[in-house]
Amino acid sequence: MADIDVEQLPFLKRWPYGDEAEYRVVHVDPHNSKPFHDVPISLSHVRRVTLGPWLANALSESVKKTLKSIDGCSNLKIYRSTLIDNQEWKKLAGRAAPILPDHR
Repeated sequence: MADIDVEQLPFLKRWPYGDEAEYRVVHVDPHNSKPFHDVPISLSHVRRVTLGPWLANALSESVKKTLKSIDGCSNLKIYRSTLIDNQEWKKLAGRAAPILPDHR
């Protein structure tokens, strides 16, 4: 993994999650910092939702249940990512954002 460009990390996937025919988009605006960017997408185009790996396991079932309670979402496939549970990816991500000591 030493030859992987950390600029490509948002677009890389572990082998078991190979081609899932999805799109990944990273929005960067050097002039406007905001916590999110809205993109209108019709619910009919959503085939699956992957919850972030930082969501606590203990909360994932209640989040899934809540999302499925939304009109039109009862049959939606919802999963929680296990990315941060993978040791190889932890090492690789550490290259992009090394953990710095807390100097308080």
